[in-house]
Amino acid sequence: MTPSAFVADPAGFLLRLAGRFPELAGPLRPLPLWAHGLLLAAGLAVAAAGARWRRPVALAGGAATGWLAGMAAAGLLELPGRVLPPVGAALLAGAALLLPPLFPFAAGALPGAFLGARLGLPGGPLLGAGIGLLLLGGLGLLGARLVAAAVAGLLGGALAGVALLASARHLPQLRILEERPVLLAALVLLLAVAGAAFQVGFAWGGGRRPRPPRSSAGEQPAAQPQHA
Repeated sequence: MTPSAFVADPAGFLLRLAGRFPELAGPLRPLPLWAHGLLLAAGLAVAAAGARWRRPVALAGGAATGWLAGMAAAGLLELPGRVLPPVGAALLAGAALLLPPLFPFAAGALPGAFLGARLGLPGGPLLGAGIGLLLLGGLGLLGARLVAAAVAGLLGGALAGVALLASARHLPQLRILEERPVLLAALVLLLAVAGAAFQVGFAWGGGRRPRPPRSSAGEQPAAQPQHA
């Protein structure tokens, strides 16, 4: 799980990282069952409506994207991954909190840079990375509602999955999630897709109904016509 491994094979790195997901439940196992229930409720709430508010989802998504960008920078510079990934996460999370549209742009720009660098354009990988960064970053901006819904759905599904996995200490029926990680992955993915589909219509501040104009203090509402 080194930065150079991320640069060499980003998809494989992310798959291996996802395989370590059950380890997150370890520190939560000693907690009481009611705490696991609160975490499960929080995960379901985030999956169902977490993308409605721009700044919280931009903060979480910016932190994740910044961490990956830091891993890429460390891999390209052949540096260890102890400094640049957390610095990248903190910087992009803070910047996205102040300017939320930066998050969907960065979420598209990072894979765009990787793809562009591997296209083999005549100008070299640097030119390809720049083109891919701008193109997919722009698509991320245009599809900000979809990006926000996907991130919130995935985050909520992950929180719910961790809560259920940690609850297996108290509920033996849930131990099947420990024994069969494929079931846990399928559950998280199902919650993520369902949550994203449910909230994409109102994600990123969309779908707000316009407020009716307020009447001034001196105005009286129009009289309703009387019918005989």
